[in-house]
Order: sequence, then structure tokens, then C-alpha cells
Amino acid sequence: MSEPSAGRAPKSILPAAGELRLALVKILQGRWGVTWPILVALIAVTLPWTANNSSWTRQVLLIAVFGLISTGLVISFGYAGELQFGQIAIFAVGAYLSGIVAKLGLSDILVLVVMAAVAASLLGLVLAGIALRLGGWALGMVSFFLVLIIPDLVAVFGSVTGGYIGLSGIPLPTLFGASLGQNGLYLFSVITLVIWIAFCRSLLRSRYGSVFRVCREGKVLASSLGLSSQYVKVVAYTLGAAPAGAAGVLFTFANLYVGATSFSLESSIAVLAAVILGGAESLYGAVLGAAILQLGPFNSASFQQYSILVYGLFLLAVAILLRTGISGLARQGCRRLARAIAGGSPAVSVARLALVSEAARAAQVAQAADGRDQARGMLASSGGVVALEVEGISRSFGGVVALDGVDFRAAAGQITALIGTNGSGKTTLLNTISGLVRPDNGRVRILGQEAVGLSAHKVARLGLARTFQTPTIPRGMSALDVAASGRFIAERHGVASCGLRLPAARQAGKRDQEAGRSALELTGLSGVADQEASALPLGARRLLEVARAITGGAQVMLLDEPAAGLSPLELETLAEVLLRVRQQGVACVLVEHNFPFVTGLADLIYVMHLGSVIVTGTSAEIEASQTVAQVYLGRSVDRARRTRPETEAMQGVADRGDQPRETL
Repeated sequence: MSEPSAGRAPKSILPAAGELRLALVKILQGRWGVTWPILVALIAVTLPWTANNSSWTRQVLLIAVFGLISTGLVISFGYAGELQFGQIAIFAVGAYLSGIVAKLGLSDILVLVVMAAVAASLLGLVLAGIALRLGGWALGMVSFFLVLIIPDLVAVFGSVTGGYIGLSGIPLPTLFGASLGQNGLYLFSVITLVIWIAFCRSLLRSRYGSVFRVCREGKVLASSLGLSSQYVKVVAYTLGAAPAGAAGVLFTFANLYVGATSFSLESSIAVLAAVILGGAESLYGAVLGAAILQLGPFNSASFQQYSILVYGLFLLAVAILLRTGISGLARQGCRRLARAIAGGSPAVSVARLALVSEAARAAQVAQAADGRDQARGMLASSGGVVALEVEGISRSFGGVVALDGVDFRAAAGQITALIGTNGSGKTTLLNTISGLVRPDNGRVRILGQEAVGLSAHKVARLGLARTFQTPTIPRGMSALDVAASGRFIAERHGVASCGLRLPAARQAGKRDQEAGRSALELTGLSGVADQEASALPLGARRLLEVARAITGGAQVMLLDEPAAGLSPLELETLAEVLLRVRQQGVACVLVEHNFPFVTGLADLIYVMHLGSVIVTGTSAEIEASQTVAQVYLGRSVDRARRTRPETEAMQGVADRGDQPRETL
């Protein structure tokens, strides 16, 4: 048998080495993100037998307790964006409930964990239902108040809770009738934390993670996607309260005593600090923060005297210097290491994707140009079906009349433009159509259904999509996730279905991703699918909003100044995208100041002035209108003096991507 040549590994080893390197890259990139918690869990589970030290097992048990509390905050605070201090109050409910019930004779820890989690969720539901109606800070103040009154509530019900003395004499926990020792309680606590993290990880990596982030961004964006922001945040707060209740049970049996001093304001601030330190959007970071909290401040009696001051300075420092927490730094380091192992260069990778995007865009332009005349002929013969109808809409703000008896119609399979000077009422009309503003008078019908009086998210569910003057892109989402988020209301799956990764939920997620990729390909953004969406340039974010609207499959699309800030190439891409969407039978309503861009695309144009529609017509009729020239352009137009090349240049802007020669 011949020896392998010097300096070269045997052929049988090379594939294995390549696969190992690929697996390592995937782990570092987070594709196998469950690998880390499994390794940590295995170490934690074997700790009682590898290190015969009851002190360390108790420390890890308490880390699991505070890890449960912290991961609940990741959902309600990190993802849903609701600032609240009440996790410790909910933690106290679980602790006292389990202690009282155990003394009454029911000491099965599994039953008590389920009972406490349900009770905590119900309390969270009540609190969120009340406070979220008043605003985000109201929830923070309500939860803050709850922590302050814990000692007084304990004293009022002293006959049950033990008052200021505390609740003692709690029996040892059991599981299915068998008594649990210290090691048994330890194992149960670690396994509970692992199961909860696995559930949350599946949930937050499903469409619910994007749903929470969208609602965190604001009510307007959520409503435009058919989501009730208030409902989603109530779900997030209720879900985030459940592990705090379960943690209370574990804490009670770890100490066999419950006292009000364990649920102080300092503890509440400490838990919030731990979440921010670890990373507000990281489950693993929250557990790491809980470990630092337990092994540090909670083990130092002298720290308690200055805890409020230290935590305040700490939160300020972390907010300034470590915005993404420890997990954010670790994530960046892992990605850099993954690139180094893979041997790839970010600059080369981006350049290659850009070339692919250019080729795809060229094919799209050619195909759309070939079919443009055919599409217009089909629309002319069919006459178009009215998809959006506005009749006599009026709206005043104080003494200012924003809309004054506006009539407007948009046909399916046509691009209907709405132009006018600043302050003419264009955006107010879009807000009224989409349900963000309720009109004083008039009617709005979308696909034949009455929309006036419906909330904004219900209007969106009638088949309406919307983009905004300022692109609204949630942070922490890739471009693909943002595009896929337009499809939220197409299929509905519950928290349990997504958290347990049931087949129906997994298939829905795959369809979301497929629709998102198709929309990114159509808008020329497929090359940035995996990049942070909020960090993209303005033009790319505008096109991404259009992609999100396309993914939803809406039949009426409201586009508020989508061409603002776009480069000539991006203008050309946007024009071709709108033509493609029109061919699919969608009614596109285009609000835009770029006059040549509008006249090169629109089938029908409405001109607004001081809240009223003053002229309606085709592009040629609008260009020839003296009224439009005087009111809209601010000057008269002598058609006889306009040369033919000038007219052709204006008409061809959308086709060639030239810089617009006239803008308002």
C-alpha cells in the first residue's frame, strides 16, 4: 500500500475534516443554536455526581430559578418592548401559592408548578389588559407599584401568609408520590429551565418572534399588517409571567420558607439589570445574566446597602457601552470566527451577490418591458373592477379642513396616482382609508366591504397593504424576515403550536419564507436577504417595504412616496415591480412627488389641492392641464413651446432610470 504524499492528508480524512468545519461554522453562526444549551444542561445535570458539593448545587438551582424569571422578561421586555418591573411580584405569587397549598397537603411539585404558572399567567393577563390601554409606561408603573405593596399585602393576609414573620413549616416536595431530596429538586429545576428555554426558542424563532418585534416597533406598523398590537402585547406579557410563577415554586422548596424580604424592589431591579447585561433579546444571555446575579450581588450581604445606586449606575453604563449585552458581543465574535474558519471575506461575498442581483434585475426589466403593452391592452378592454372606492370623505382637525368631500376610486389591475402639493391631504386620505384616522363623513369600501368604523388591523385584513413615507423596519430582523412578515394574517397558528413546533406551524413558517424570498427576488433584494434589515440604505428599505406589502397578497396596495430617496437604478426597479404587481390584478394607489415617475406609470391620476380633488385624468391629460400647471407646478405650461424630446424624456424616466427633471 503506497504512503500518502508528503504534506497532503489522506483522501478519506479530507471529507470528514470538511464536514467538521462546516458543522463548526453552522454552530458559530447560530444555525445549531440549541447545541450550546444542551451542552450546558448536560454539565449541569451531572454536576451533583461529579462535584460532591451541596453549596454549588444550590447555587446552580438558584441560577435556574432566576433564569426562569429572566427569560420571561426576554419575551415581554426584549421582544415585545414592554418595560415592566413586576416579575418579582409574580414570582412572589408563585412562591406564596405553592407554600400555602403545600402546607394544606398537596406537595407534588409538578402539580404546583403548573398551578403557579397558570395563576401567574392570569395575573399577567389582568395587569396587561388594564395597563396596556394606558401606554407602555403605565405598565411599568403598575408593575412597579405591585412590588412596593408586597409587604403590605402579606401583612393584610397574615393569617395565611405568615405576615412579617414569613411562611415556615413547608413540607418537602414530592413527585408522583416519591419524596424529592436536594439532588432531586436540583434536577427538576434544571430540567424545567431547559424545557422552558427549548419551548421559548422554538416560539421566538417562529413567526411569533417577528410578530413580537413588529408590535414593539409601533401600533401603526402592526395594524398595517393586520395585527392587533394590544392583543399581541397582552399575549407576550401573559406568556412572560408564566415562568416567574413556576420559579416561585422552586424557590419555596429550595428554602422551605417564604418571606416578604425575598421580593424587594432591589431584587426587581436586579433581575432587569441581569436581562439587559445578558442581552434583552437572548434567552441564553438572560440565563448568563441570572448566573452573574446569583454568584455576585445576591451572595454579598454588604452589597445590599448600596444596591439601588450600583444597579442604577450599572444600567446606565450598559445602556451606553453594551447596548446588545454580552450575548450581542458573543454573537458578533462567533460570526467573525465562522467567517475566518470558512475562509470567506465579507467584501467578496457582497460583491458576488450584487452581480447576481444585477443579472436578475436585468431579466426582470426585459420581461416587464415586453409585456407592458399587452398588459395595458388587457386593462383597457376589461375596463377594470373597482377595488377601492372612497365617497365624500371629509376630515377636520380643529379648525383645519384636511379632507373636504373627496371622491376617489382605484381599479384592480391599475396604478392610480394621487398627487398634490405638501399639505393637500394625500397622506391624511391614505390614513383614513387604512383606518388610522376616522372620517367625519363619507364612506370607504375595500373590495366591496365597508371599512369606515373598523379598527386599522381589521381594515388590513380586508385585503389592504401599506407602505409609509419613512420606512418602518423593526430592528433585529433580517431582510427576509421583514419581507415574510407581510404574510402573518394569511395563516394563523397559536403560541402552543409554534412553541411545540407542530407540523402545521412549521409548514406555515416555510411558506412565509418562500413568499418572502420571492418578493425579495422581485424587488432585486435577494442579495441582502440575510442582512440586518434596519441597517440597509434608505433606498433598499423602501423597496423592502414594497416587498413586505407584496408578500401579504393584498388586493389593494397604498404606497406613500415609495420613490423618495431612490437612486436611478432603484427607481427603475421600483417601476418594474409596480408593473408586475399591476399585472397580477392588484389595485396600486401611488402617492408620489416625482412627477415624471408618476406620469410614466399611472393609468389614472387624481390631483389634490387643499383637501379636495381638483383634476382627474390620464397622464397626458394631467400634463396638458393648465389647472395642474398653475396649482401643482406653480406656473402655466404652453404645450406648443414644449419640444418633443423634452416630452419623451419625461415619459421615459421610469423606463431608463434617469434622474427626474421635475420634482415638487
